[in-house]
Amino acid sequence: MSNKSSILDVRRSESMNHKKFISKLEKLLASYNIFYLNLRGYHWNLVGEAFFDLHPQFEVFYHDMEETIDRLAEHLRSLGVFVDADYSVYGKLSFIEASNVKKAGISGEEAMEEVTKAFEELIAFKKEVLILVKEEKSDATEELLYEEILKEEKSLWMTKAYLKK
Repeated sequence: MSNKSSILDVRRSESMNHKKFISKLEKLLASYNIFYLNLRGYHWNLVGEAFFDLHPQFEVFYHDMEETIDRLAEHLRSLGVFVDADYSVYGKLSFIEASNVKKAGISGEEAMEEVTKAFEELIAFKKEVLILVKEEKSDATEELLYEEILKEEKSLWMTKAYLKK
């Protein structure tokens, strides 16, 4: 009887790990969506002398983010998860704060500071998630996260270079 109990404990543990793994991916998707919306806001509401340099760069960033969001959402579907498409849900789950730039616009330096912080948070979170991914033995998820980390580390380098950090 204790043998059956230990088998059930293992299954329950695997199930809890899987739920945590999926929950982390959903949180990542929510954070990407909030960051995407922030990038649109920076693009639209940028003011000051950096406008001509950064306006097109924010467009590049948000187009990249669209692809990333789509890849992650489709990956979640491949794992059997139905994906939220609701910004009110994203706002609750996201670890990236929504930026409110509409009222007064945003300077290039302020926007790049926020973008830099978001890239740092995304990279750090994905590195935490990779621990769960390895436990889940999800090679496709691991590859997806590593690809995104590589892209975001390059973007982080670029934003820091702009800010001279």
